[in-house]
Amino acid sequence: DFTNNGWVIADKDDTYWYAGGVAVGVELQADYGITAVNNGLIAGHAVDDNALGLFARNYDSGAIHITNGVDGDIVADSDWRSATGISADNWGGDLTVINDGRVAAEAGDWAIGIDTHAYSGDVSVSVGTTGEVEVNGWTASGIRASSGDFNNISVVNAGSIDVTGVYAEGVSIYGDYRNAVNVGNYGELLVEGFGSAVGVNINGEGIDAHVDNFGLIAAYGGDFGNVAVNVNTSNGSNYGYGSIV
Repeated sequence: DFTNNGWVIADKDDTYWYAGGVAVGVELQADYGITAVNNGLIAGHAVDDNALGLFARNYDSGAIHITNGVDGDIVADSDWRSATGISADNWGGDLTVINDGRVAAEAGDWAIGIDTHAYSGDVSVSVGTTGEVEVNGWTASGIRASSGDFNNISVVNAGSIDVTGVYAEGVSIYGDYRNAVNVGNYGELLVEGFGSAVGVNINGEGIDAHVDNFGLIAAYGGDFGNVAVNVNTSNGSNYGYGSIV
């Protein structure tokens, strides 16, 4: 288990252009599950390389459970390349991220607030009423989630998700065969894309998707089009699965 109540900062300030490497505030890797709790500051900063706030990967059985508390602040920024606030992938179990604090990512290239992948388990990402996700990048995504066949993917926002980029998405879900996908918005989801903007983007052949909105979903600013909610569950094969509720 990992708990942070203080400051954890990784700073990679390159002295020349092609220096290799990455800045990671906290990196957690295990075979049988990971539990992480942040009540302080976790930050990764890089100039000409990728930056991560918190990175977690589980290789075998067991769950990943990450909680960013009310006073928690997880930040990643890269002047020239990519930045991800929370990056988590589980190769053998469920994955849960609870954000009641602030997760932020800013990059000159690709920026992602919370990026989650489970290959053989369910994915659940929630932003509480005190939670914030702030993302700014050339290509920007607030929350990304995906999972393997027949698993569940849930993203629920009761706080604030604010994304700005040339190509910007608020919540992006990429489902696999027969995933059950649930998105609930009870807060504010604001996406500004100078090229294009999508508030909620759900894609996957043969998935069952359910979207509930009781708050605000806004996509604006794009010269090439804005879509508040896009759901595509069509199956190009002959299986005949896929639904939107």
